[in-house]
Amino acid sequence: MPVILAPSILVLICWGLSFGLTAMAVAFPQVFDLVPVFLRREGRDLSEVAQLSIGHLWLVTALLAFLVGCLAGNVATRHGAPGPFRTNHVRAARIVTRVNLLLLLVTGAWIAVSAAKVGGLVPLILLSVADNLTARDTLLDTKLFTGMRLFMLLCQLQGALPQGCLQRACLQGQSAHILAYWS
Repeated sequence: MPVILAPSILVLICWGLSFGLTAMAVAFPQVFDLVPVFLRREGRDLSEVAQLSIGHLWLVTALLAFLVGCLAGNVATRHGAPGPFRTNHVRAARIVTRVNLLLLLVTGAWIAVSAAKVGGLVPLILLSVADNLTARDTLLDTKLFTGMRLFMLLCQLQGALPQGCLQRACLQGQSAHILAYWS
C-alpha cells in the first residue's frame, strides 16, 4: 500500500487542510465574508475564535490518540511479524457485525426518542436544518443513559472494526473467507 494512503497520513492531510483553511478564514474575514455571519449566528466573536481554547486541546488529544492507535496497529500487523495465534476470520466478522448492529440499534433508539419529543422524524430533520443548536440540545436532553455521548464515540468503530478485521485477514491470506461472509 502506498504510504500516502496510510490512515495516519490521510488524517493528517485532512486535519491539516481543515485547520489551515479555518486559520485563513479567521485571518482574512474580509475575503471569507460568510465567517462573520456564521459566528454571529452562533453568538461568537472573531477574537474568541483566534484564542486557544479547551476545544483545541481536545482536538489535539483526539489526533494524538488516533496517531498512537495507528502506530500500534502498524506494529501489530507488520508483514512477517509472527502472531501469537491464528484468527478465525468468520467468527471475527460475526462479532464485528453484532457490535455494529448494537451500535446502530442504540443510536436509532436515541434518534427515535428525540424525534418523538419534537413530534416525529421529519420535524427533527427540519429542526436540525433550521437550528442545529436546538436540535443538538434536544438530542442531549433525551440521552438514553449516562455516558451516551461517550457511547456515540463508539460509532466510529463501525468503520474501524471491519477495516481492521479485513486487514488482518488480508495479511494472513484469508480475505476471501471474510468477504464471502459480508457479501
